[in-house]
Amino acid sequence: MRMNALPSITLSHGLFSILLEKLNREDKEEWAIRGLKTVKNLFTALDLEYNIENVIDEYLSILGKYCGWYAFNYDVDDTHYHLVFKTELGLAWIEFLQF
Repeated sequence: MRMNALPSITLSHGLFSILLEKLNREDKEEWAIRGLKTVKNLFTALDLEYNIENVIDEYLSILGKYCGWYAFNYDVDDTHYHLVFKTELGLAWIEFLQF
């Protein structure tokens, strides 16, 4: 149900990778910023507080599990979060994640 809170499309990993490879750095940054706004809107629609714990539990973990874009794990040391994404979608995807 949570994945259906905002309209989405299904896109193959290969096609998504090609799209990312065609974007320049500025375009990837713009996509990332728009993605953050989408996540914030999703949290509002689901009446979830937008904080790091909820982003990890309610978004990053679920997206990694069901979309298969990445394997995800994390570690918390006091208030420092170490997020680890493992992907086979290539360098363009890794650069996108850095934003």
